[in-house]
Amino acid sequence: MAEYRMFLEYVKPLLEWRSQRLSWHIPFLAALGVGSLVGLGVWCGQPRQGMLAATGAMVILYLPQSLPSVAGRMVRLIIGSSGFVVSYVLGAASAFHLASAAVMLGILTVLATTVCRWNRVAPPGSFFFVLTGAIACNAPFDPLAIPTNAGWVALGGATSCMVAFFYSVLTMSKEVIPSAPVAKDTRPAAILVESSVIGFFVALSLLAARLLKLENPYWVPVSCAAILQGGTFRAVWHRKVHRILGTAVGMGLSWFLFPPVPDPVALVGVVCVLVFVVEYLVPRHYGLAVIFITPLTVSFAEFSSGGVPIHGLFMTRLMDIALGSVIGAIGGWVLHHPQWCRGWEERVKRLPWTVLREG
Repeated sequence: MAEYRMFLEYVKPLLEWRSQRLSWHIPFLAALGVGSLVGLGVWCGQPRQGMLAATGAMVILYLPQSLPSVAGRMVRLIIGSSGFVVSYVLGAASAFHLASAAVMLGILTVLATTVCRWNRVAPPGSFFFVLTGAIACNAPFDPLAIPTNAGWVALGGATSCMVAFFYSVLTMSKEVIPSAPVAKDTRPAAILVESSVIGFFVALSLLAARLLKLENPYWVPVSCAAILQGGTFRAVWHRKVHRILGTAVGMGLSWFLFPPVPDPVALVGVVCVLVFVVEYLVPRHYGLAVIFITPLTVSFAEFSSGGVPIHGLFMTRLMDIALGSVIGAIGGWVLHHPQWCRGWEERVKRLPWTVLREG
């Protein structure tokens, strides 16, 4: 009986629906921005660049609805958009060698995670900064194309900033209220240790994917980073189960959803719908969201690949997810090992940098 109760204790959160009072506005704005930019890329005959712009447009998910001033919201989004561009440029500049790409992605992950946790940035936190860097690290190395591609990422961010501005003006009170200062986390040593562990395992996942010569290696570190977003080891394990099972179900959905050679215009509409569904479900039930994340990423791959047979991507995607999830689960075990973490926190506190000492 005790074993049965323990089993239910582990399984129940996997099925739990978190009925948070969250607005549908942000998922709708994200779908609008991503769809318009993907459509722009198709119309210009540059679908890959359209996908880069769509990645930059995901900064809309960082819109701080709790801030009571338009100016405060815009500052947050402009900083986030600039961070996306920096992540892409540094990642693309390091893509000339496997070792440099892995090291740079690890550094980007540490920096993004530290900044987001220090400022208590709500989910998705550092995830999209890592995703942007992972895409850049795995792109063909072409120094002459970096400014142009970074411009597409910036275009996506600028589009989201414009959409967020009009949304804020239309939905907020006309009374000007000064924005509240962002509360800082008072555990800098713990943050640095956690960020370093996450950065190490994200870099390790990229290294493993490249050494195994996987077709889409950037999905491995992306999956690893997504798994490590869990706040506890149990949450990490639940995310791993959700991600692997959700991907398997999502592959079946993708098989029926997409024809072998989909029409680009219809694909843009599918992307809009999937982005809305995914962003609506992520904070409510991660496992259900992953079911729709899979066809969304398959459609992204279709745009980026220039028309390869879409059904051939399914097994590759599952392998990427499984490998990244396993490495992320190992990182989660290390990250949430209290004795190990406290030991490293004490070592960090003895460093001469006073900023790392807790106030």
